[in-house]
Amino acid sequence: MKKRFQFLRCRTAALICAMFIPAIVTTAHAQNNHAALVQQAYDTSKDAKTLDEYNAALAAHKTASDGDLSEAQRQYVDQLAAWIHNKRGEYYANEAVKLIDGGKPDQAAKMEAKALADFELAVEKDDNKWQAFHNRGVSYAAAGRFEEALKDFDRVTQLRIGFTKGWFNRAEANFSLGRYEDAINDYTTLLRLSPNDSDAYVSRGHAYFQLRQFDQALPNYSMAVSLQPNDALLRTIRADAYQSLRMWQQAADDYRIAVDMDNQLGRAYQGAAWLLSTCPDDRFRNPEMALDAAQSAIANDGDGDSRYLDTLAAAQANAGQFEQAVETLGKAIEKAPESEQARLKSRLDLYKEGKPYRQ
Repeated sequence: MKKRFQFLRCRTAALICAMFIPAIVTTAHAQNNHAALVQQAYDTSKDAKTLDEYNAALAAHKTASDGDLSEAQRQYVDQLAAWIHNKRGEYYANEAVKLIDGGKPDQAAKMEAKALADFELAVEKDDNKWQAFHNRGVSYAAAGRFEEALKDFDRVTQLRIGFTKGWFNRAEANFSLGRYEDAINDYTTLLRLSPNDSDAYVSRGHAYFQLRQFDQALPNYSMAVSLQPNDALLRTIRADAYQSLRMWQQAADDYRIAVDMDNQLGRAYQGAAWLLSTCPDDRFRNPEMALDAAQSAIANDGDGDSRYLDTLAAAQANAGQFEQAVETLGKAIEKAPESEQARLKSRLDLYKEGKPYRQ
């Protein structure tokens, strides 16, 4: 079962004005012009939406910081710099998402690198800027640098214990590093803070699934389904867990409901086809329906995922079409990751011998 990565960013609110401007800048305004320049930098940045506006805010900040400031003013100036860099980093990160959606991954990577550079400057200027730590952690995670991401999410949970995205993303980083028990602990903390977070239940279920604790995964998926009963993918995920627990009828029911909810969901057809082809209980096998479902899965999602071809091969073998099964599974092996190939090759031997695969 695949993990659904969902690293979440936060948005920076204009809290800095209420926290610092009245106490430091406004009082200091009568004393020197630097405070007025700081105020200008803040005013320029708080409503900035374009790159030019963020750059203008940083230019105003540089002018304001090049003077003889009191310690309190200097502290504020650094905090303001962190705030502006974090906001510009969010701008770059959002632009990166647009480029990814537009099919321009190389340009998106360059934009994400700019975002990361800004988040790093924000953290350098203010080591209590939890939003910047969180956003930098998301950028690290997007680049596959999960150890560094984890350290940032650790810092977020220390600075902002009630920030649920921080706990979710720390759990995601632990999951990505294969530390499933740590991930479970983080998801559990999140669910204490936000007991109706269906994504957290799903992800905690995935972590249990990776540990092959299917009996623990299932109630998490069921909680997610109860919170989002009309989500076809959640039904499919729970059906997979039912299959792993050999609860064939419950799995069949969930796959059927999922297909009824969304007849374009290839994953639901793939799971149903696997059950209809490979179930050891012949009451749940149906050669014709299995082939139809396996072909529908590929029709909806394509054949880029080796699991779909593996499932079609199983359906063909179950229908006695062993030559086709050998050919299809050969294509699956070509597409499969190395860690899966030995398992698929053992099935290939079965089909060459004229035997179908059973779970």
